[in-house]
Amino acid sequence: MAKELDPTRPVYHHQSGNLGDLYTVNIYLNWAPRQERSDWLEHWAGQGVKPMFFVEWGLPHVSSWSSYRGPEFIWRSSAFQQIWDSEYAAAYVATRPIA
Repeated sequence: MAKELDPTRPVYHHQSGNLGDLYTVNIYLNWAPRQERSDWLEHWAGQGVKPMFFVEWGLPHVSSWSSYRGPEFIWRSSAFQQIWDSEYAAAYVATRPIA
């Protein structure tokens, strides 16, 4: 329907993957090592047939700091959740106690 309105503009859907004119994805780095992050794009750069568009890109999502691991969507779950920011951040923020 969108293409019928204006066939000159690219059409995509939020985090739909291979649908429309772009390959779209939500991507949070979630503790991945720097080299692995680069490797994610290497395959696409060499073999991709459509432009890739990161709808959401960035540092770990706030839900990544939580103890909750599914199966429901994190914001709709009634399960007990604990924020583990100190535990996860310790590997990146400090190697010694903060006084």
